[in-house]
Amino acid sequence: RAAGNRGRTGDSEGAIARARMTSVEAVTSALEKLGIKPSAMVEHDAAMTVEAGLQAIEGKCPGVFVKNLVVRDKKAGLFLLSVRHDAKVDMKALPQLLGVSGGNFRMADSALMTEKLGVAQGSVTPLAVMNDTEGAVRLVLDKTLVADGATVALHPCTNTRTCSISGAELLAFVNSHGHEPLLADFAAAAAGNGNGGGGGGGGAAKPKEGGKPKEGGKAKAAGGGGPTKGAGKKENASEKGIEYTKAGNLPKWYEQAISPY
Repeated sequence: RAAGNRGRTGDSEGAIARARMTSVEAVTSALEKLGIKPSAMVEHDAAMTVEAGLQAIEGKCPGVFVKNLVVRDKKAGLFLLSVRHDAKVDMKALPQLLGVSGGNFRMADSALMTEKLGVAQGSVTPLAVMNDTEGAVRLVLDKTLVADGATVALHPCTNTRTCSISGAELLAFVNSHGHEPLLADFAAAAAGNGNGGGGGGGGAAKPKEGGKPKEGGKAKAAGGGGPTKGAGKKENASEKGIEYTKAGNLPKWYEQAISPY
């Protein structure tokens, strides 16, 4: 009997979570309130990975496709990282990039993601901060997504649609929902972490301050026991952001293939 009660409780919690999923209509309505009209809205099969998303919108939806990762640190909390589809995100370099001393970031589980952002796995998007009324999630944007003249292609809280808006419109939207983002230079961080870069990595900065991002040194190299740098890398790296094979280097493949959620 106790087991049956637990099952019914789980079903109830699941129903509540599903009821909180944000509809496309809710997102477009929120955009319209700010005078934002997507330049394109493409319907397609569910896209659970970056590669699938790129294939679904090829030639149909302008802009840089956005890859999203929800990560957490026990002390620093929950972060939503929205980056270019081909950006490299080094989990070990995140503490320096985000200015979190001693951070140990890991991927957040799907239940927590749904609870805080109201989206299902595969549908994460910076637009989902509209559901985070408690401010539990810190938004971090790849600064290239909001550069002058930039256009982004992202999910409107469902992975069966992709829409295009300008980087400026994205900034206006997230700020209107109380989420002033950190703007991070993920490319510089990747270069400074041993991919041919020279000095410090790219730091994060608030968009309104206009100052230079914090400077930082190279992230510490990972300890022994894991795959060596470049292990499992494809000879002809995909332009769609998947550079590693699952069999050759599972951690690197996971970082690139798992997003967008």
